[in-house]
Amino acid sequence: SGGKRRDEGHTDPYECRERAWVLSNDVAMAAASEMALLASPETEDIFWAKFLNQALVTQCAMRHELGRGAQEEARERRRAKEQAEKARRASKKQREEEIARALHEQQEKERKAREEAQQEKERRAREERERQEEKERKAREERERQQEKKRKAREERERQQEKERRAREKRAVEAKAQAEQARKEEQLRVQRVQEQQRQAQARAARQARTRPQPQ
Repeated sequence: SGGKRRDEGHTDPYECRERAWVLSNDVAMAAASEMALLASPETEDIFWAKFLNQALVTQCAMRHELGRGAQEEARERRRAKEQAEKARRASKKQREEEIARALHEQQEKERKAREEAQQEKERRAREERERQEEKERKAREERERQQEKKRKAREERERQQEKERRAREKRAVEAKAQAEQARKEEQLRVQRVQEQQRQAQARAARQARTRPQPQ
């Protein structure tokens, strides 16, 4: 008929037929397979590359006058956009969480490595202290053995000196006893000599008394 077309005055940038599939960056009309790319961090970059290059597979509808159907379509598109944005934010949040988790794991790994290094350092220091203490203990035992050896040598010298002192005292006592004995023997000899002299004098006196007087 001679009436106007329903989409007259509304330029369709893709010049497509109603419900036709085309390539564009219209996220609201993107196919479900394209939106599924946002569900995984591995494929999300593919979605946004297609978006920038206007290579998303989308449905193209003829423009209609604003009415109830057009308003419903606009609401559907807004919901689709909101879902796409929500999916993008969720994917971004997921990536951020994965990055944070990976960073936390790396920090935890580094912390454990530092703790293990510190523990190894403390273990080696403890072993070194134990070796040093063992060395000092052996040196102390050696000094004690040397001191014990010197003490025993000193005691042996003292015993030897005591033995020699007693031997000297014994010899001195014996010498004194011998001298006393010799003195007594000398006294006895002198007494015997004196006794013999007295006896000789007494005999001589008796003989003189008994000898006849000359006429």
